[in-house]
Amino acid sequence: MTSLVVLFLMVAEQQAQPVAVAEPPVVVEAAQVAPPPPTARPDHRLIDLEADTLSPGESQFNLWGLVYTRGILPRFSLSTSIAADAVTALNLTASVQLVDAPFLRLTAEVGGAYLVAAPFLNIPSFKASFYAVPAEVRATVPLVENLALTIAAKYRMVGAQLNGDGLAAHSLGAAATLVYHDRVGSTFLQVMVPVVNIMRSSGVTEGVPVQGTLALDNVASWGVMLGRDQRLGRTGHLRVGVGYRNEPGILVLDSYGKLMVSLDYYWR
Repeated sequence: MTSLVVLFLMVAEQQAQPVAVAEPPVVVEAAQVAPPPPTARPDHRLIDLEADTLSPGESQFNLWGLVYTRGILPRFSLSTSIAADAVTALNLTASVQLVDAPFLRLTAEVGGAYLVAAPFLNIPSFKASFYAVPAEVRATVPLVENLALTIAAKYRMVGAQLNGDGLAAHSLGAAATLVYHDRVGSTFLQVMVPVVNIMRSSGVTEGVPVQGTLALDNVASWGVMLGRDQRLGRTGHLRVGVGYRNEPGILVLDSYGKLMVSLDYYWR
């Protein structure tokens, strides 16, 4: 009788224990990551408008003026106009990036050109030579995503020697350029202000040395241009710009009357 009671109690204890219920598996969905915002492609750098240089081994060839630019060292590149070299106007321009920080890029550019005109004229009694020294400093400040402002200061000295008489022209100007980069090119708005022109001459008239200096305020010749640099294919770029110049400049070089037009194609 005792054994039956013990057996009954063991069965009752087993029935009283809770039964584990299997829970459904928890499914964790992968978080969707938003694509990064569009950024400017490396080959959309406008090295003539912003404070940038070509990378070592990188090259660019512009049809306008047949200008060839080559990256030599990090932050350092050289350029020359093959069209000017063809007429013995030997020229070379060096660009160096002094600062490359997230908040500021700074580039200095200086060049030189020299032309001996006497061999073309074939006049024994006539001797002439021409030279030019351009220089420019550009500072680029990023504003928002893909939008940057560049401030530039430009200097150019052009001189000539004609049978012993000398003439030198110095010009100083400034420019502000707003550039927006997208995936297929860049749009820019540029304001140009020629500040001052200084002309100096020296020579001998009837055995008497003569020297003179003339300074001209040239701010009234300001201009504004809106343009687009469009990428075509893998290496091609088309540059088109239209603008207004407050006072007519040198035909073709500066403007057509008060209309400024910029058209160029280059490979990089």
